[in-house]
Amino acid sequence: MKVVLVVLSLCTLACTEGRTPRSPRATGDEGTGTGSDTTLAACLNKQLTVLDSRLLEQNDVLDSRLIEQNAALDNRLQAQNADLDNRFYEQQVTLDTVQRQNQALDERLVKLHPTLDNRLLELVTLMDTRLQALHTDTVSLVDTRLQEQHKATDARFLEQKAAFDALHVLNTALESRLMEVETAVNSRLLALSADVLKLADTLSANKAELAACVHAQDTVISSLKNNPPPLSTGMDYRLHALDQELGSVKRTLTQQNREITSLRNLTTAHGTETSRLRQGLLGLNSIPAGQASVDGAMERPVAFTARFSSESLTALSLGHTLAFDNVVYNQGSGYNLTTGLFTAPSSGTYVFYLQVMRHKDDQAVHADIYTGETMLARASGCCSSYGTGTAMVTQRLTEGHTVHVRINHGSSLFGDMYTSFSGFQLAAV
Repeated sequence: MKVVLVVLSLCTLACTEGRTPRSPRATGDEGTGTGSDTTLAACLNKQLTVLDSRLLEQNDVLDSRLIEQNAALDNRLQAQNADLDNRFYEQQVTLDTVQRQNQALDERLVKLHPTLDNRLLELVTLMDTRLQALHTDTVSLVDTRLQEQHKATDARFLEQKAAFDALHVLNTALESRLMEVETAVNSRLLALSADVLKLADTLSANKAELAACVHAQDTVISSLKNNPPPLSTGMDYRLHALDQELGSVKRTLTQQNREITSLRNLTTAHGTETSRLRQGLLGLNSIPAGQASVDGAMERPVAFTARFSSESLTALSLGHTLAFDNVVYNQGSGYNLTTGLFTAPSSGTYVFYLQVMRHKDDQAVHADIYTGETMLARASGCCSSYGTGTAMVTQRLTEGHTVHVRINHGSSLFGDMYTSFSGFQLAAV
């Protein structure tokens, strides 16, 4: 349409070109206007004829192009339809194959279902049998170890009791001997003290007599020196006698000094022996409590086994401490069934064993052994309807430390003999 309007505009311009329009009033000729209109109409007819011919040509060209494009589109559509038909056929074949495979799988599943059920029942039965055997072996092993510990403990207790009895007899004999020695020493000391007093009195008298003699002798000697008498035999004899008496007194004093020294040494020796015996008696009286006391010499062994009285437990919360309410064995009273805590009665090395079985309708269950807030071991029950997990750990504990079991995954488990907690003291520190 735009092309036609453009062509009409061009024709109008061509017909009016070279002709200056004049007003009828200016020329005064009314017939001239009619001739101009006729010429313009002829020109327009001519241009319209040309335009019609051109439009026909263009329509022919457009028709041929449309025919070619339609043919090309038909070819492309036919090719795409053929390709789609091929792809549809291939997918149909694939779908048929998949349906046949599914049908074959359904038939195999129908055939295998009874076999799988039987196999599953066999596996469950086998698992139960193995669990029972494992539990029996574990209980037997724990009982055997406990019996061995009891026998060894009883033997050590009897040995230490015999040693204590021997020490007690020896202590009694030593006390009796010490009392005898003390009595003898006291008697001897009293006798020696009396002898020493007598010797001291004699020595004092002898010293006084000797002093008098020496004084008299000095007086005589001084008198003789000042007034020398005539020499005579009687005077010589008297002087000789005085010299002999003085020598005898000196010898007596020397002997008495020796006896006094000997008595002092003997007294010192008896005092040393008495002190040594007293120290020995004190040593016997201060025997360590672990040896002198029968109760302290051998502590009773520590062991326990606890489980649940009900067959199943549900709605367990995470972080929940399991309080086993059925205490099968509790030697040493270390396990508290109210709080679920085992408290070490004494320092030593302990062994703990945990067994859990998850409930058949629940997810996997994880139970952990803790001392305080430190996790020692984990027992995981999973992967089957009656999944069982066990854990064993050896731990050194100080007196008063606690051990417990805590749930960290899962909410239900089987009770009775299927879930239990055991422990015993392997060695004391």
